[in-house]
Amino acid sequence: MESLDLLNPSAELRENYLHQLKQTISAYNPTQIVLGEALQNAIDAIVEADGTAHEITIHLDLDKKSVKVTDTGVGFPNNPKLLFLGGGTKRDGNPRLFGFVGVGIKVVLFSSKKFSIRGRSNEGAFCYEISDAYQFEKDPPPNLQVPSQFPNDLSPLKKGTEVYYQFPSHVAYDPVEQFMQNMHAQCLPQGNDSGFGKTLKSAVKRGFYENRFAGLMEAFLRRHTYAGDVLNYLGKKKDLGDTAIKINVTCSDPSAAFGEEIGDLFDGKTKFSFEIRPKYLLVSDTCNWVSQQNRPGLYDEALGRGGENLTRTWKGFNFRRYFDREDYEKLVTDKHGAFPKTVGESIKEYREKLFPRINGILLTIGHIPLFEEFLPGGSQRVISVNGVATTHAIDLTRGRNQAYVRCFDLVIDVNAQLNYGKSQLTDTHLVHRIRRFVNDAYATTIQTAASGWVGRITPPGPEEQYDFFLRRESLGIPELVVKKVPKDENDVIALFFELLGREYLTGYQSFGLSQMEPYDGRFLIRRSGDKSPPLVPADDRQLQAIEFKVTASSLIRDLEREAKDPRELKLVIAWDEGNSNSDQFGFADIEHSMYYENLVYPGVTRYLQNTKSGAQIQVLLLKSVVDSIREKQSGDER
Repeated sequence: MESLDLLNPSAELRENYLHQLKQTISAYNPTQIVLGEALQNAIDAIVEADGTAHEITIHLDLDKKSVKVTDTGVGFPNNPKLLFLGGGTKRDGNPRLFGFVGVGIKVVLFSSKKFSIRGRSNEGAFCYEISDAYQFEKDPPPNLQVPSQFPNDLSPLKKGTEVYYQFPSHVAYDPVEQFMQNMHAQCLPQGNDSGFGKTLKSAVKRGFYENRFAGLMEAFLRRHTYAGDVLNYLGKKKDLGDTAIKINVTCSDPSAAFGEEIGDLFDGKTKFSFEIRPKYLLVSDTCNWVSQQNRPGLYDEALGRGGENLTRTWKGFNFRRYFDREDYEKLVTDKHGAFPKTVGESIKEYREKLFPRINGILLTIGHIPLFEEFLPGGSQRVISVNGVATTHAIDLTRGRNQAYVRCFDLVIDVNAQLNYGKSQLTDTHLVHRIRRFVNDAYATTIQTAASGWVGRITPPGPEEQYDFFLRRESLGIPELVVKKVPKDENDVIALFFELLGREYLTGYQSFGLSQMEPYDGRFLIRRSGDKSPPLVPADDRQLQAIEFKVTASSLIRDLEREAKDPRELKLVIAWDEGNSNSDQFGFADIEHSMYYENLVYPGVTRYLQNTKSGAQIQVLLLKSVVDSIREKQSGDER
């Protein structure tokens, strides 16, 4: 029988194919790899099915680091070519679908130790298993040849698709561990016992979940993955109206596997199950998790002209849905019943090019502490596309009082196309219109409504205003003038220049820092392949643009909102890498970059890639430099 080699679509393209595969995997965040992509394919399969009641079942075995996702939708086609990176045809033209049989499932395959897929469709049933695909970089590589048709399944499914995959153990990058850490960091920034952690405790006490981790996982999936379908919440996706996602989790010792803080959330349970509905999570859901006595009030008060009719409420949320042009215009109508000047200049454009694209707006107003208690991670401002929350940031730059920005949670869902990574809109003009409209709405009505609802925001107390410098962690290098771990960009700048001055880092010439330019500074840097000193620059274009950050991942927000250009920015200097769930930007080891081996800047070990454009930014992590200095000094002492 004719066979296909998954690592060798053609001999002359093999090297390029492997490089592309590595780059793609490094760009996907752990949530997508562990659950997101398989879940997305399952939801799309149900949307394409007959519209009756459907079920998705997830088995997450954290001991084995394995995942099994089964759905009752249309079966995965018996087409092995779909397992090639970029193989298959897009299912374009259906706005109800989150994606297409494309890149995501291949990222899962080539990250797995064991991968199997079973499908049942009108054409028949098949089953196939692939081992050690994660070792595709090895020489020689594993045998990944598959038949041109998958063999028949001797114990076929009744309908739908089943995907099983197991991740390797004892590897440098563990997507399961990263997934768990990211979920905790995003949903419980204040820890297990404060903020949203208090709501999780109440949910367990009232019998909604067997343990807090189950509630945490539902909140995360419905807020940050395809399981949180905004259109379904708006009632505009009947295909998912009767769909249930059943999740089964097994973990014998979560504290040993993921640390005490995460392990504590399992509440002594090693096996448990729960069920969720694929709808975006809002306070109207989580308020039901607490007792009537502790539950905030939920109100549906219309915003008056200029947002002036809301009155102060000590413990409650005001939640409104907006569905048509008349509703949208109310958000930018002032107390005189007119459009402010800035809105008047844009209203014709909004009516013609924005409002017809909006599927709906969800607006919740409340106190900041209440949002932190009833939403995982607090309030957000989100653009979603036909139900899918994107990574686009909506910065509020207008309005006379920015204190109320965190007093509202907003989702604006539009009919548009997502990019290949399913994380951002392809129509950048539409993104700019949405940002302008939300800023106009905030300046015209939302800030007034929020100030009326929550009252004057109390400034932080004396202890919150004071930064306790002596409590910061020590760098542990006596000869350094900078004594503490950086908590501010100024700390990072000071530490970087001292490391240069003491020649722990070499090859950097600073031509100045600036608060006026788009980037923090311009440098002349000697690269690893330079055999002679850099030439004296004739103009600024010959200098490298650099940025300073406490965590390198915080740069991603600037890149996603297009405040920085990854094609211009050459280097980010940060204390550490931080965490990110961006679909478009991802970190990887410098050995896999286009700069390796001759174009790497001194001390750089990582890089940040834009998967949409292919642009790469080198990343210098000062924590790694400090750790190596301490390690050397410790060795010298011995």
